[in-house]
Amino acid sequence: MPRGRLVAVVLPALAAAFASAVAAGATGSDWAAPQIRIVTQAGVLGSDPSSFAPQLALTQSALAAAIKATDSLQHAPVTPAATPPALTVSSSIGVNSTVGGLLSWTVDSPGRQIEHVDFAVDGVGVQTVRLAPFSHALDTRLLADGGHQLALNVTLSGGGFAIATWEITVANAPGSLLSPPSPPAAVPIAGLSLPPTSAAPAVPIRALYRAVVPTRAVTIKQLDAAIVGYLGLGAAARAIQATLAGAGLQPPPNTGTEAVARMLGLRLNHPAAADALELLPGQPATRAEAAWSFAQVLHIDDSAVEGVQQAADAFTLPALTPWQQRLLTTAISYVGYPYVWGGTSPTAETFGNVHAAGGFDCSGLVWRVVKLTPYAEEGRLASVLRGRTTYQMSGEVPRSARVPAAQLQPADVMFFGASGPSSSPATVDHAGLYLGNGWFVQSSDNGVTLLPFAGWYARSYAWGRRPLREAGLS
Repeated sequence: MPRGRLVAVVLPALAAAFASAVAAGATGSDWAAPQIRIVTQAGVLGSDPSSFAPQLALTQSALAAAIKATDSLQHAPVTPAATPPALTVSSSIGVNSTVGGLLSWTVDSPGRQIEHVDFAVDGVGVQTVRLAPFSHALDTRLLADGGHQLALNVTLSGGGFAIATWEITVANAPGSLLSPPSPPAAVPIAGLSLPPTSAAPAVPIRALYRAVVPTRAVTIKQLDAAIVGYLGLGAAARAIQATLAGAGLQPPPNTGTEAVARMLGLRLNHPAAADALELLPGQPATRAEAAWSFAQVLHIDDSAVEGVQQAADAFTLPALTPWQQRLLTTAISYVGYPYVWGGTSPTAETFGNVHAAGGFDCSGLVWRVVKLTPYAEEGRLASVLRGRTTYQMSGEVPRSARVPAAQLQPADVMFFGASGPSSSPATVDHAGLYLGNGWFVQSSDNGVTLLPFAGWYARSYAWGRRPLREAGLS
C-alpha cells in the first residue's frame, strides 16, 4: 500500500536531524546503531554501545535512569545569582576630618556600577561627574574656616541612587593641624533607593519517571507517557484525551500521550521489510526503540514542545452525530498502533515472509474503520468501499460527489496527492479520516495518530468522500 508521510505541520523546528543516520542504519538487527551511539555518548541508557543489548526489553529502572540522565544534560542546576554587596559610598575626605588647601575629592561605591555623581558643599551643587574616576577638585581656600557639610548623590547604572552627607572642618590658618591622608572610607548614607531584585527565572516542573518494579519491562505506551511527562506535556496529553472523551469517542487510556509522542516524532516507522520490528502500544519496548526515542529527545528544542502544547490547547471537536461517533470511536481506538505496510488489523498479519504483530497503513486504517468493523444496523456501509488501496478508494467516488476541503464533515475519508485537487486517483498516495474542526486521524510515518489539517496536508488535499452518505446513514 502507498506509504503515508508525517510532515512537520505542528513542529517546524523539529527538523529531520537524524535523516542520514536513519537511512544508514534503519534496517537489520542493528537498525538503531546510530541512535545507540548518540545516547551512549551522552551517557543516556549506558555508556558502551558494544554492551547495549538493543533487543532486550527496557526495564523500569533503565527508563528512570535514562530520564534522570537526560534531565541532567538538558537542565543543569541553576546557580543562584550572586547577591550584590550591601551598598556603601566611600570618600577620600572622611567624616569629621580637618582639611585645608586644594584637595582631590574622590568617590566610589564598591561592587556597584556608578552612572554619575553629584558633588555638593553646604547644600550647593558644585559639579556632576559622569566618568570614572569620580573626583572633584575641592578648593577649601574658598571656604571660611570652621564647620562645613559635604554631600553626594551617587546615581547607579540600572537605576537607584544613594545620598550621603557628613561634616568636615576647614582649617586654612597657618599652623593648623590637619587630618593625615588616609584611604577612602565609608560615609553615612542619608537616603537610598534601589530597584527591586529581579526574581529568579521560573523553573518548569518536569515529571521524572520513578521505577515502581525496577526489573519489570516497560511497554511502548509507558515509554511514551514517561517521556511526554518529562517534557512537560502531560497537560497537553490530558487536554487531547479530554476533548476526545467530551466528543463521545471513548479514547482508550494513554491516547493523549500517544498522540503527543507521535507529534514529537518519538516513534520510528521501520521499512516494510522490517515490519516485524513494529511494536503494539501494549508490547514491551526494546532498548533499541528507547534509544531512538531518547536520541530525538536530546535534540528537541523548546519551540517543538511549545508547538505541541499550543496545538493541544487549540484542539476542539464539533458535536457529532451518532454514526460519526461510531466510526471515529473505532479510528481513535487505534491511536498508537504502528504503521505497517499492507496492514489492516490490530492483531497479527503476515505479508509474504514478514510477520507483523499488528498495525495499519493509511488506507488499511480506513478499510478497518469503514469496512471491516461491524456496526449494528449499518445497512450498506460495509459495501461502500470496494477497493483496498488509496488509488481505488479515491477513484470510486464520482467527481460530482467529491468533497472539497471546505465541506469536510466528521468521518469523511480524506485523500491526498502531490498535485492537491489536481491529482488523479493514480497519484493519490495517502488517506485519512476527518475528525472535525481542522483535525484528522491517519496512519503514517509515526503510526496511527491525530494531527491538525494544515501544512503539507492542506496543500496536498485532493478530495474526500462521505461513506455515511453513500450508505444512507446520517
